[in-house]
Amino acid sequence: MINFKNYVKDAVNTELYKLKIDITINEIDAIIDSIIFDWNEIGDPDANFEALVEWNVDQYLTHA
Repeated sequence: MINFKNYVKDAVNTELYKLKIDITINEIDAIIDSIIFDWNEIGDPDANFEALVEWNVDQYLTHA
């Protein structure tokens, strides 16, 4: 079984790579925690995970 946190980390790193952004491990961990919190709050198995990752990364970079 895939560890969800590792799956989220891979998605965040992919998004950061696409944006050509390099941030610290602590910053990545903060984004991961935010995504996992949001995903659990949504509670919709049909929700768009990729959009959630993009939004969280964008929000973090905009407000950091």
